[in-house]
Amino acid sequence: MTKLSVALATHNEEDNLERCLNSVKSIVSEIIIVDGKSQDKTVEIARRYGAKVIIRENPVMFHINKQKAIDEATGEWILQMDADEFLSDDLRDEIEKVIDMSGEEISKYQESIPDLFKKHQKVLEKRDSLIGEEDGPYVAFFVPRANYFMGRFLRYGCLSGWSYKTI
Repeated sequence: MTKLSVALATHNEEDNLERCLNSVKSIVSEIIIVDGKSQDKTVEIARRYGAKVIIRENPVMFHINKQKAIDEATGEWILQMDADEFLSDDLRDEIEKVIDMSGEEISKYQESIPDLFKKHQKVLEKRDSLIGEEDGPYVAFFVPRANYFMGRFLRYGCLSGWSYKTI
């Protein structure tokens, strides 16, 4: 089985996709892209990176195509991204390290994670209900992100990507 898959939904992302895929190509075993019938070079770029590309309608609820990409992934771990996102070198190194850890090693490593992430988890659990089980295996992680909007980084935002607690 593939260790790490990256899953993306795209539509006319030729200006963003290459940066995104360059940032993950060294740590992923497969790239899954569900494209909403792009009219630009998005699909061509994706195929240059060896992506499995599935072309389908571009629904108003783009999360439908995101879920399709996740469903097609075969990795033990799945990193869901948007085409305009990319991994910093530090985050890429951390993901590569964590996916090879045992559950016990992750538990110990988790002790070094800032309380901010735990606070965000509690906010999500209050809104959406409990995330996982305390005694279950680690299957997902939250990833901090910096949102760049209208020419500057936002000071407040949310975390996305993997979740942070056992499921």
